[in-house]
Amino acid sequence: MPHIIIEGKKIDFESIYINFNKMVERKDNYIIKFEDAFLNRSKDLILIKTKVIENNINQKYYIQLMKKENQITIRLDPITDPFDKNNSVKKSIANVARIIFSIHKDSDLSITKTNLQDFLIK
Repeated sequence: MPHIIIEGKKIDFESIYINFNKMVERKDNYIIKFEDAFLNRSKDLILIKTKVIENNINQKYYIQLMKKENQITIRLDPITDPFDKNNSVKKSIANVARIIFSIHKDSDLSITKTNLQDFLIK
């Protein structure tokens, strides 16, 4: 399963939710759309409603952000896991990581584990 784990001492998880903005990325062969975000009551889980279209395949799913101590795991929500984990699905997870880094510009965050290296570089 595609995932990214980010670690850092000053992770403000609630600010990720507060600063979330709906976003659409359109390129020649794909569209990625972040439609909404939801924070649970214990403030340790965010779901981002996501839609991707690549090669005329339309998929809707949630990207899950889980906070545990000084780390955030970004992955596909197992309940809405898309059947085709194409490049757009993987890129959507990498885009969420970029958003977290942009919100925490002055922080000591680093990626400690991922299987999406190629999508983080682009």
